[in-house]
Amino acid sequence: MRTGTGTRLNPMKPGEIIDTSTQTYQSIGILLLRAIFVPSLLCFASIMFLFEQVIPRFFVTDAPENISSQLIEALVVLGVTVGVGAPLFFIGASYSIALVCQLVSDYMVGVTPSINGAKKAARSCLGRAVWLSVRQSLWACLGFAAGIIGLIASAYMETTVPGNNMSALITVFAIVCLVFGALLMPLVLGMYAISMPVCLLEGASVKESVERTRYLMKKHPNHSAGYESILLLYLIMLLLLVLIFAGFSAAYSMLPVGDWINAVDILSRYRSGIESILGGIPLLLTIWVLIPVWGTTTTILYLERRIRLEGYDIETLAKDVWRADRQSRFEL
Repeated sequence: MRTGTGTRLNPMKPGEIIDTSTQTYQSIGILLLRAIFVPSLLCFASIMFLFEQVIPRFFVTDAPENISSQLIEALVVLGVTVGVGAPLFFIGASYSIALVCQLVSDYMVGVTPSINGAKKAARSCLGRAVWLSVRQSLWACLGFAAGIIGLIASAYMETTVPGNNMSALITVFAIVCLVFGALLMPLVLGMYAISMPVCLLEGASVKESVERTRYLMKKHPNHSAGYESILLLYLIMLLLLVLIFAGFSAAYSMLPVGDWINAVDILSRYRSGIESILGGIPLLLTIWVLIPVWGTTTTILYLERRIRLEGYDIETLAKDVWRADRQSRFEL
């Protein structure tokens, strides 16, 4: 069905949702990339902090023979991660996706997308959006957390009580939790993929967004569930991740970055740091390009589920007719 503005709103199959998302990205992709560039830098900074500062510290210790000191060091590193890296990522990702949701929603219903309008809407729900992202991530990482705790407990027991069979059992349990966590993460993120559009576009609280998402995504009489579209989105995101990151990395590797840095005396003094920053450019570009893919597809899926279950296209058409009629009466 087409609204008065000519935007296509109708029930779609999973493949059609992906096609519509691709066409939308092609149409307003430049606008989306302009809008999210700064918040995507926060995501990039968080990931670089994780790989450059946090993960290497897990493999270095000042007390190789003292398991208690090693546990304290690990807890300190985790505390720094939670206190510094996590807030940067959640704020950047939530704000970026909220911007994309608003711009794509406006485009789909025939309203001219505005970055300023999207920023205003995204800021109004930023606190709820961040807490929603944190809540989803906590549930998604539950298996990994249990596995890591199990491994730490096993190592501690093996050190304090050598030859204890219980440590072996805990190790097996931890491995099972890690495998379960690898399956749980995409499952949870997929189940609540449209919670951000619900939170932003309906002004729902975190609890309401979760409940509303469950209702929209689950199977209804004569209507299939919306999870098949998420599975296709995962496959496309994985393919794009490999292609984009590999392409940017290959292009970067062919540039004589080291020679350029050495050619400038001031830069050559800080070569290692500059090379580290420049080496992260492929990752930055990958994050910058992929965030709109996720935000665009989940927003269109949200609209499709509302159209399928609640006749949202008819509601939008009615608003267009009312708006046109009101304008006509005003002109008369």
